Amino acid sequence: MLGYSDIFQFLIAAVAIVISIVLHELAHGYVALWNGDATAKVYGRLTLNPLAHFDPFGLAMLLLVRFGYAKPVPVNPDNFRKRKTGMFTVAFAGITLNLVLAFFSVPFYLLCSLSDAAICVYLGIFFFWMIIINVNLALFNILPIFPLDGFRVVESLTRATNPYNRFMRNYGQYLLIILIGISVIVELTNMPYYFDLIGLYINFFRNWIVRGFTAFWGLFF
Repeated sequence: MLGYSDIFQFLIAAVAIVISIVLHELAHGYVALWNGDATAKVYGRLTLNPLAHFDPFGLAMLLLVRFGYAKPVPVNPDNFRKRKTGMFTVAFAGITLNLVLAFFSVPFYLLCSLSDAAICVYLGIFFFWMIIINVNLALFNILPIFPLDGFRVVESLTRATNPYNRFMRNYGQYLLIILIGISVIVELTNMPYYFDLIGLYINFFRNWIVRGFTAFWGLFF
């Protein structure tokens, strides 16, 4: 996984993480509200205050291995005007928001790379991490493993009694803990990188996505 070159980059990455996580969770909450469920609003989660959204372990993962999660926004599907539609759109809201943030961070990064001015160097580092963090968040959260957003998407498209749904509800969180644990161990030790299945998956698809975004915006520069 990508590392930080110094404490300055670490702090800039932390700012990018705060922005990305808060907006990810707000996207879930507001889309739930638009679908008729005000649970997130009632519980004070429709706020820009990052403390309302941080999960300590998820934040540590984001700082260490550059993918992770926030404290899930409370949602009650029974309040949705159309249950399946609500579940699907709410699940995809955070992922979509992260990809949009990454997409629109690319042109600013490219603009900053054209200048050697100090402010452009700092902003370039910030937008670099906005791209990396947001694409990583989107790719991690789209995994169809409970309790991630990707599982909610699968759940919204299938019956509740589907064997995959039942299995994930019972064992998905343990599978996720194992995969995350391996990623952390690989990051902290000299274990071969190919043991890190999530890392391999995220690195591969992130490179394709970033190249695609860059190629698009490169048409204008």
